[in-house]
Amino acid sequence: DINTFIDIFVYQLKHVAQTNFNFTRDVIYRDLDSIGYIVGIPVRTTLKTTGGVDAAVSSANVLVDKVDVIADAILALNTSLTYVKSNATALETAANTLKTNIENDKTACGTTACNAFDVSGLAVGVDQNAFPDLTDQVDKIQSVQAQNLTAVIETAKQSVEDVPWRVQNETAQVISDIKNTVGNLSEQIQPIIAEAEKFQGDTTGSFNVGKYKDMIRNYTRYGVDYDKYRWYGGIGLTSIILLIVLLLLIGLMFAVCGHSADAAPTERSGLSSCGGHMFMAAVDFVFIFSSLLMLLTTLVFIIGAPTHRFLCEPITDPELTDLQKMMDEVVYRTMYGGTGSLLGRMILNNASHPLTLKKILGACELGKSAYSALELQSLIDISALTNYSGTFDVDSQVDNINVDLSTLSILTPDLTNQLEDLRSSSDVNFTAFREQLSQNSLNINLTELSTNLRALATSLSGTTNETNFNARAADTDNLQNQELADFNSAMDDLESKLNAVETAVNGTSDTVDTTLNAFNVTEIFIQTNGTQMIKDEAKIFAKRLIKIVDYLVNDTLYGLENEIGACYPIWYLYDDIFVTSFCKYLIDTLNGFWFGLGWCIFFFVPSIIFATKLAKHYRKMKTHDFHDRHDKGGIPLPEVNRHSSSPGFKNNKVRHSEPKSGLSGW
Repeated sequence: DINTFIDIFVYQLKHVAQTNFNFTRDVIYRDLDSIGYIVGIPVRTTLKTTGGVDAAVSSANVLVDKVDVIADAILALNTSLTYVKSNATALETAANTLKTNIENDKTACGTTACNAFDVSGLAVGVDQNAFPDLTDQVDKIQSVQAQNLTAVIETAKQSVEDVPWRVQNETAQVISDIKNTVGNLSEQIQPIIAEAEKFQGDTTGSFNVGKYKDMIRNYTRYGVDYDKYRWYGGIGLTSIILLIVLLLLIGLMFAVCGHSADAAPTERSGLSSCGGHMFMAAVDFVFIFSSLLMLLTTLVFIIGAPTHRFLCEPITDPELTDLQKMMDEVVYRTMYGGTGSLLGRMILNNASHPLTLKKILGACELGKSAYSALELQSLIDISALTNYSGTFDVDSQVDNINVDLSTLSILTPDLTNQLEDLRSSSDVNFTAFREQLSQNSLNINLTELSTNLRALATSLSGTTNETNFNARAADTDNLQNQELADFNSAMDDLESKLNAVETAVNGTSDTVDTTLNAFNVTEIFIQTNGTQMIKDEAKIFAKRLIKIVDYLVNDTLYGLENEIGACYPIWYLYDDIFVTSFCKYLIDTLNGFWFGLGWCIFFFVPSIIFATKLAKHYRKMKTHDFHDRHDKGGIPLPEVNRHSSSPGFKNNKVRHSEPKSGLSGW
């Protein structure tokens, strides 16, 4: 048990020191390998929120959603404008042709009525050349679509997303140096393990458990061989005492049950006489064995009483004062010469260390660790473990981390160009469009013109001019129903498309300005604060590493002081071997034996007196003498003839003879 306890204690100590250290080292290595996540992600998150990256990207994404809408609207407007110009040309050609034909017919007519007919207003009122050119807007919005603004924004955003990987890559050398420093911490663990192993060797060597085991084994063998004689002796002594007690008890039962107060001594029953003889037999056995019993009682008393006084009382004393004094003076002088702390010499190899049995047993009974109970702090120095900061100087190494974000650009030239093109594409001259849309398609009313031409033709009835002017009236109707109708329809469509463009581009220019400003502010924030933010996060990371090592140290210290090698076994060994086995089971049993035996002998004395006095009153007698007396009831005792069983009254005194006491009487 002692060897096992010490081995387990050293094993647990090495486990806590080595295994915990290896686990802690692996945790630190894991964190170091993940510095991009641990340091970079918080920086990236701050840049996205406080730095405004998310806001800028969100604003840009709003524009992304508008690109296709604006492109569709502008392309539709441009198509509609082309259709309007085409219809305007057709309308203008048809109007000019009609005007020329009417002028020719007027000249051919030559009358005052014909000459007075005015068609100068037959001209297109909308100037198709006054419509703004949308070529630039179309080219730029198509360019934005072709360049994929979403991809451009993601490319700009990716520079911020890559901050963790940038931190990981640019801190590789510093991380390698910190790993080497962590590895050097093992040099502070090894001396503790070496001291524990030395303690294991010194302690087991001091106790020389093998020698004690051989000695106990020899005594145990002899004890087993001769224990049967102890058993036989105990059975024999028990049988003797039991025989005497049974003789007295059975004799008393026989005497009481067989006695008759009216029977003469020579006429007593055999049962009563047997009881009296048993009384005397018990007395004889007492005299025969009393010397032996007293001798055994004395011998056992001489062994048990001093042993209890000088060994068990010091052992069971809560303060253990006498036992400690005997160990430090008598036992120490016997083993080493002189005086000193026996436990200090055996456990700590330091006789001057005041290590007492009371301290050890008290701590072990409470389940304290061996390190605390045995006061191993003077033997196993853990100061190197607690003073690790001199070796593990992470702060200075973390200061070498320098990830420069001053060159990081989120507002890329492509993104700037795309946003500028988007703003230009939305810059449509709506005023010019509205001005032309508000003009009349023709400067003359074709319905009225057609009516007037027919009226003029009627006034020229019967002539060739009538036919001509009727033909011109028909041409006017055709112009109104075809070219003018198509042109008006195209103008209505153009106005609808213009309204759609106006709705699509509404606020786009302001949003572009806001987005550009947001990206610009974000870029300035990153370039100004990004590097310092990484340094600040690196310091937090250093504190994280130190906390991990602190946890290792504190867990190791707590284990040493409270958990490693809980020394219940020492208390149990002491309590089981010395208090329970030796004192309670052996010495107390031995003392109980002589104590019980002594009380038996003590009570044998009055039992001899009572048995002797009672025997003659219950045994059957051969002859007897009576004095002149009366019993308590006043009845005179009859005279008994020496050789007769009949009572007689010859005289008042009769001689009697009693059988010899003891076995001869029986």
